[in-house]
Amino acid sequence: MKKILIHLVCFFLIGTSANAQLENTFASFQDSFFEIDKVLSGYNLEDRLLVGVGDVGEFANEPKALTRDLVIYLVEKKGYRNILLHMDDWTIRPLNAFLQSQSDSDVSVMESWVRKTFSRAIYRNREFEKIFVWLKDYNIANPSKKVNVYGVAPSISIPPSYFLSQYIFEIDSKAGERLSKKWTDSPVPDSIAFSDIKSWVNDQLQLNISDLNKELLNMCIKDLDFNDHLPNRRTIDQQLPLSQYIDYVSFVSRCIFDKLAQKSIYISSNADILNADIQSSLVIGGHARPTVGHMLHHKLKNKYFNIITDFADSSALPLVEYKTMEFNTVKFGSSDKARELFLKKRFFDAKYDVKLLKGYTPSILAIAKEVPAPIPVSQERPMFDLLFIFRQLTSTYFFN
Repeated sequence: MKKILIHLVCFFLIGTSANAQLENTFASFQDSFFEIDKVLSGYNLEDRLLVGVGDVGEFANEPKALTRDLVIYLVEKKGYRNILLHMDDWTIRPLNAFLQSQSDSDVSVMESWVRKTFSRAIYRNREFEKIFVWLKDYNIANPSKKVNVYGVAPSISIPPSYFLSQYIFEIDSKAGERLSKKWTDSPVPDSIAFSDIKSWVNDQLQLNISDLNKELLNMCIKDLDFNDHLPNRRTIDQQLPLSQYIDYVSFVSRCIFDKLAQKSIYISSNADILNADIQSSLVIGGHARPTVGHMLHHKLKNKYFNIITDFADSSALPLVEYKTMEFNTVKFGSSDKARELFLKKRFFDAKYDVKLLKGYTPSILAIAKEVPAPIPVSQERPMFDLLFIFRQLTSTYFFN
């Protein structure tokens, strides 16, 4: 559990019953599906390559329940075929392979997959389990329209053993045996192992190999590239130069662009989905840094449609204390403007409701006591296309 906490806190910085999950918005799943259709029908989503779905709080249940219904609607009614998550791709591949298979599944099986695949609370919860149960059934029933799930953001270094088993032994068993012997007879640091892997890759590039092996080699090169773009943070509050943030966000954006041969849904925190810059205490000099959503919008323009979430009343949610690695329940206050907006209606269009939204700044809740939440920097351009506001947030069912 301690490793999970460390990972989710570090990664974010770059349990109420689910039966009540939508009472702040819609009375039932059918009502929510109808309401989502009514809200989104005017946006011509057939022409949008990418829909970003933002979560106001890592441990908040209501945004995840809404995300569940949005995913089902966008897949079933609008033809979206990729789910992109802000996490490592290599750790999610076994789950995606299972989703593509014809193997039957049930809730207990999927809970096991969710537990061993995810560390971040935003994905390691009951609502996302429901998403994957539904996706599994959908893929079995629609073999020509299967949905894939990918990770687009590096957070943990892929170990040399993974490259050895997944790529080197598969393409060149003799090289696999040689490197395995070298690394086990006299244990070597990862830096030397990765140097060996890159030398092997360069050798393979000079050879005439099969198309299947070329595909594996290209995946190997992409995974090495993932490792090269890991955030260089060693402590929870370590500041990094603006250039490193820009490089990381640019890389995540490129990973997303690579998946847009098919219409995709990108699910992450509001901090990633917003078309804005954000002010963070973790940037040296206090400079505002671009979000992934900012770069996506710059490249895709109106092909990117982003949805964010917020809340109106103060809400009690978990907060991690990094020093002790414990959860504490803390009351998070909402903004006066969010409360004012909620009294008018539940969702807002950034263009049509421009007067109502004047003075509104989207919320991003902290998950670590030691690190303040980033703050969106006001921009002249809209930060989002659509805003959903919940009355109050309750704690998600996070799998321990």
